[in-house]
Amino acid sequence: MVAALLLIATALAVNRVGAVPGSSPLGPPARTAGSELRVVAEPGDSLWSIVRRIAPGRDPRPLVHELAAERGGAEVRVGDVITVRR
Repeated sequence: MVAALLLIATALAVNRVGAVPGSSPLGPPARTAGSELRVVAEPGDSLWSIVRRIAPGRDPRPLVHELAAERGGAEVRVGDVITVRR
């Protein structure tokens, strides 16, 4: 039972990556031209946690540093739209 709840919670969290205002939180990540991924920051998010969700199993440090440089810092506020170019 606990494993099933954990699996459901994980699936819901993964599906929320990329949610944009007015879209379904269970929909696919918002993609824009040029192979970009937009992620809306939620409570408790950081660049680190966002990168870990969109690139699981990969070293998040290079992308976190790149995003922090583009944004002028690593601070993330709820509602910020983080654009990741792939």
